[in-house]
Amino acid sequence: MGLGAWDQARPDQGQDHRPFPRFDDTLWDRWREAMTAKVAGDPRCSTIPDTMPLRLRRPLFFVVLSCVLAAAGEVDPASVVSQRIQTEYAKKAAEVPATADGQWDLAVWCRSRALVDEERVACEQVIALSPDHLEARRRLGFERMGTKWLRGEELYKAKGWVRHLGRWMAPAEVAAEESRRKRLRDLARARADWSNAWQGETRYFKIRSNAPGRIVEETGRALDLCVDTLAKIFRPRSMPRRIPLEMYATQAEFARASAVAGMPVGQGTLGYFYRGSDLGIRCFHAGSLDRTLGVLFHECTHLMVYQSFGDQVPTWANEGMAVFMEFAKVSGTSIDIRTVPWDRLWHLQDMLDEKDQISLNRLAALSGEYTVQYYPQGWGLVWFLLYADQGKYRPKLEAFYQQKQTPGMAVDAFRAAFGVAPDDLLPAWRSQFAAMEPKTTSELCDAALAAARYRYDLRKGLAFADQAIASAATDWKPKLVRARVLFAQARLSGRIEHWHQAAAAFGAVSAEREAALAKQRGKPALADLAITAEHAIALARGGGPGDCQRAVELCGKSIAADEADPSAYRSLAEIATVATDPVFRDLAAAGEHLAVADDLGPGHENDYVRALLLAANNQVPEALMMLDRAAALDAFGFGAALYQSEAARLKPKPAAVRPAGVKNR
Repeated sequence: MGLGAWDQARPDQGQDHRPFPRFDDTLWDRWREAMTAKVAGDPRCSTIPDTMPLRLRRPLFFVVLSCVLAAAGEVDPASVVSQRIQTEYAKKAAEVPATADGQWDLAVWCRSRALVDEERVACEQVIALSPDHLEARRRLGFERMGTKWLRGEELYKAKGWVRHLGRWMAPAEVAAEESRRKRLRDLARARADWSNAWQGETRYFKIRSNAPGRIVEETGRALDLCVDTLAKIFRPRSMPRRIPLEMYATQAEFARASAVAGMPVGQGTLGYFYRGSDLGIRCFHAGSLDRTLGVLFHECTHLMVYQSFGDQVPTWANEGMAVFMEFAKVSGTSIDIRTVPWDRLWHLQDMLDEKDQISLNRLAALSGEYTVQYYPQGWGLVWFLLYADQGKYRPKLEAFYQQKQTPGMAVDAFRAAFGVAPDDLLPAWRSQFAAMEPKTTSELCDAALAAARYRYDLRKGLAFADQAIASAATDWKPKLVRARVLFAQARLSGRIEHWHQAAAAFGAVSAEREAALAKQRGKPALADLAITAEHAIALARGGGPGDCQRAVELCGKSIAADEADPSAYRSLAEIATVATDPVFRDLAAAGEHLAVADDLGPGHENDYVRALLLAANNQVPEALMMLDRAAALDAFGFGAALYQSEAARLKPKPAAVRPAGVKNR
């Protein structure tokens, strides 16, 4: 085995694909009792069944917890900050001179604090005092046409543009846009049928998929890098050749195909490696590229372990290594594997805090019955043997994979390989993981996103992001991470002040990010397109004057860079549905954009925007059904919480309960 392969640079964290960490039933019951007592009568809280499926408990816990805190009179930290900033604004506004320069300084100050309305007022004061102030005019959405400053519809008509699908564009662009849409939709519709699915070969895999084309393309490249990395570690007897890989667009298609193949799967299965007369991997597109790659890296590890050692590797060593590889980060033509899966770690720390009777002897003896709590434990034992005590056990672990195992003798085999029984390591193992925290800038950034996306803990996410910024003050990337955490906060809360904060944070790093993207060759990565989509939505939902046009332009740039980007069309649909500027709201156009997004890549994110569109058309019951469907499609991701939060906002609020004896006045 290759010793050097374990010491690659610590990468950004990837995504988790396994079921949510175990939710203790006793804690769930205690929470239901307290919640029902505090929020009696709220339909979002009073009808939760005792037998709610495990996969729905975690997201709903956080949704209803927000209701509990509100009902209990808890003070929202965001409101405290908002009051403090408003006090600072009043003082600042009273101090600045009534000059163009003074008011512009005030506008810049307001923008840095996401005070959108106050910024607009200050900019209007600037142009009242200095009509040709270029920056203030731009912030208000003006452009000079000849001797006049114009904006909005008046500006676009002066340019000779026409309104098409909710956007203003040059006439030549309209024809090109329609031609592109038809071509892409025809191709995507044909590929969506499994009989016409994408087919292609990489160095190690023969891929067939009806998922979006860019997903298939990036998946193939990433899997070859994963195999190359694992080959350096395990040194297999033979390299895999054209291993069949089936990746279905939906979980339902995956389940049907598995049943036909004689391998029925449950709701919690996102993919598997099969062996016998044939080898292969079967999965479905799990809501995002990162999560799908996590599934495939996990199963690819099982493939390479089997190629290298057959069936002799114990379950904990096989599954622990597979979880270890889930979080590998692909960057261009390289892949980094040494990372900490923060959500797995936090789950492990939860078990340590709860005084769970963890036994590494029991973990080592498992064979087949590998339930959810063992995934972080298995990862933890593999990580410990690789890196603890300066890699003391690493050579022994590498030798252990090559040893033949005797059934029923797992603990004895461990003792023979490492010189100690598994439970002899337990005190040091506990200490290692109980104290583990993110330290480097990269780790802090990873932990910030993991806290927001998997724990829905926005305070923790922002705290990690702030630490990352402090550790690398001149680096724009930690600031981008903070913007993304703020975006997650705005998504979950739906509050306009949170959207303002997210828009301002993205704006603060947009120039540096765009400069970095301009240096890249070829198409932008799907991850970069997703960030651009977040930026556009934040501008449209929380930006200042002129920012809705900027949001549309960002989507246009993404389409120009990759015309098959579904996130850009989905973002255009959301902008046309909920933009703060009514000029950009066009529900018919939103439907057209969403239809293209569906053809290019159907999924839960499209269903979410469709729910927003239904709600905007006053079809709230249909919107709630769509949100429920979206939550089911992303049961293992951020969407599970987001869509439940959105449903809670859409449901009619309960009437206030008047105490007995109190009459109307």
